[in-house]
Amino acid sequence: GITNCTAAGCPGTEENPEPCYNLYRSIPMASYYSLLNLFGEFPLIDNHNVAGKIVGTLVAIVAVAVFALPAGIIGNGFEDIVSQRHDEQVAARGGAPPPPPGGDGQLTAGFVGDAETPRGRWYNFLHAQDSKESKLFDLFINVLIVGTALTFMIDTLSGVSPV
Repeated sequence: GITNCTAAGCPGTEENPEPCYNLYRSIPMASYYSLLNLFGEFPLIDNHNVAGKIVGTLVAIVAVAVFALPAGIIGNGFEDIVSQRHDEQVAARGGAPPPPPGGDGQLTAGFVGDAETPRGRWYNFLHAQDSKESKLFDLFINVLIVGTALTFMIDTLSGVSPV
């Protein structure tokens, strides 16, 4: 025989005839919630009336037209200029590929910054880690990260009370 499993996930009762209540009763309502979630405006989403939903939708569309489209156009133009400069450099070298970032044929894994400049010293401290202090600083940051993560995990446990 055939088994009907349509109500297996959310069976209704007399107290709660519709346990799987869904906010998305229509395609326009689902579109509105999708639009707000795409733009990150989901807090207090249920408190908007019809006029607020219309204004919010129009503001979101104008925001895309004013900010997102010009950013894409400018980014595309920037990419074209970078590609054009790269092609010019390859043509100037006679078609040879550019050298690797290290300059001497080596990758940047063993690169050490210039110790005479503040920028080089900061690079050596944060990235090259060529001193004991920089390694201790890196260890300290990692301990802070792990400690913060553990604190939040312990805070979510129901049987643990704060000290």
